[in-house]
Amino acid sequence: MKTINSCHCTIEVDSRVYKVFAEMTKLPLKNDYKNEIFINGRKNKASMSIDLYDRKKLDVILERLDEKGRSYILGTVREIGDFARQLQLRISDLEEKVTELGVQVDKDYLIPNIYNRARFDKDLEETITKAYDGKKTFSLIMLDVDYFKKYNDTQGHPKGDKLLRTLARSLASCLRKGESLYRYGGEEFAIILPDANLTQGTKAALRIRKAVEDYFRRAGNITISLGVSTYEPQENESVMKNKVPSIIEQADKALYQAKDNGRNRVRAYTPRLAEFNTNPHSTNS
Repeated sequence: MKTINSCHCTIEVDSRVYKVFAEMTKLPLKNDYKNEIFINGRKNKASMSIDLYDRKKLDVILERLDEKGRSYILGTVREIGDFARQLQLRISDLEEKVTELGVQVDKDYLIPNIYNRARFDKDLEETITKAYDGKKTFSLIMLDVDYFKKYNDTQGHPKGDKLLRTLARSLASCLRKGESLYRYGGEEFAIILPDANLTQGTKAALRIRKAVEDYFRRAGNITISLGVSTYEPQENESVMKNKVPSIIEQADKALYQAKDNGRNRVRAYTPRLAEFNTNPHSTNS
């Protein structure tokens, strides 16, 4: 919790302490004291900007006032001090809520236990930068539910949403240390696997495909198709920066080849897939 260590307020005084304030402007005080005293001679009133946490300045004022003047100033300071403490508690409460919202912003609105597309974009860019700087590799898996549109149309959207939440739990249970799951959009998910080459990424995808198939064999014969792409250390920075969109395109291309080849399978992106041209929408998911 952050602590308020400075709280400036302006206190207006009447004729009882006006003369004291007026005299203080003539005293050999530091300029920052003098400049915060405002005199209105015509109305016989004055005001002073006070830092409630500056005890030295308060003492300079209080020692020049009579009992009524001190009581007036101290009463005002206490009221403002109470307000400052309440404000500090409120600020602390708001900071906690902001932290909580920051976490929520990273989560998917439909499936709160996994990250959303915005977090995926951020993490993928950071992962590519780390891989480039460390001359390392990593893999990306893109996957989606086979025939999900048909399922949604026949079972209804509420059951479709429930299926995605159930799938997300199943996918999350397959993850190993360091791997992250994201909802990319609709029924499509993404998994980032740090330090995994193409062979390791493909093995992970095969393991995940089998786990999902086994789980849903008891609950509706739902299957998924997966595409794998891999980032390899690049020669120069300009090539590295272009990898953010291309590694996604490569995984997507492999995913849709898996669908074209019968679904419920894994395909890894290799150079021979560069000319592979599939319209994702033609597969009907």
